[in-house]
Amino acid sequence: MSWKNTVFYSEKTKVMLDYGGMGLDEDYLASMKGKMEAALAGMDRLDAGEVVNVDEGRMVGHYWLRAPEKAPTAELKAEIEDCLSRIKAFTEAVHEGKILSGTGKKFKNVIVAGIGGSSLGPVFVDKALATPEDKMKLYFLDNTDPDGMDNVFAAVKPELEETLTVVISKSGGTIETRNCQEEAKRFYRENGLDFSKFAVCVTGTGSKLYNTAKGEGWIDIFPMWDWVGGRYSSWSAIGLSIGTWLNRLIVARRLRRYSAKIHAITVPDFLATRFRDNTKLIETIGALVIIVFFVPYTASGFVACGKLFNTM
Repeated sequence: MSWKNTVFYSEKTKVMLDYGGMGLDEDYLASMKGKMEAALAGMDRLDAGEVVNVDEGRMVGHYWLRAPEKAPTAELKAEIEDCLSRIKAFTEAVHEGKILSGTGKKFKNVIVAGIGGSSLGPVFVDKALATPEDKMKLYFLDNTDPDGMDNVFAAVKPELEETLTVVISKSGGTIETRNCQEEAKRFYRENGLDFSKFAVCVTGTGSKLYNTAKGEGWIDIFPMWDWVGGRYSSWSAIGLSIGTWLNRLIVARRLRRYSAKIHAITVPDFLATRFRDNTKLIETIGALVIIVFFVPYTASGFVACGKLFNTM
């Protein structure tokens, strides 16, 4: 195959792609047309709310959290928008001192208790965007290591009366998260404080965590829907509550206005629309980047599970 037939260059995006080294036959792209059309049709069904997670009988719509107008029903769109409004109002009330701790103190710290995606997302946002000028400092209980928990508790103890704890569990029954929750509750109690007056949760409506928080009178409860995968939990209530105020500090209003104008919900989508890339090259490159990074992530999960079962 001639190199001239394997090099693609987009004048608008200034991006060049050479797939000549992949060993593809000359008719490969044409032979893939049917499969690509099927993949695009599958994406349309995903947008329409079809149950594509057949193992768990769930829709897959984490991106609806970033673009509620993409939700398949008006009711679901309204739920997401209501959650976003509540998050913004709650965040502003905490920052302004309208929502206070159980002892009447303004919150200065946040303990995030969650496992897997429920903690990795917020950790990523915090590590990537935190600055010394941030209004609150974040701490994480993201495993059941006693020493790790003790380190967090020791750090917040001088300001425990000014520390809000956010417990995150979609199912509300994750044992590791519950362990973190119970250890935090014990720590507050040992220091003479009522944990419920310092706690917020993010969970599915009707879950064990939901019922616990409601029964004990926690400060607030935010929803996490079953169609949000764990790795995307940073887009659900906890990540959005953190991201909301970071977004106001860091993300340019011009970019946000332009993204809304062209209905772009991802970086590849924004770039493809901004540079009028009708070849799908930018979106293809974006998909490859996602595959490259998520395959090791998923593989590490299988390895960890294998080691766990091997010890049982």
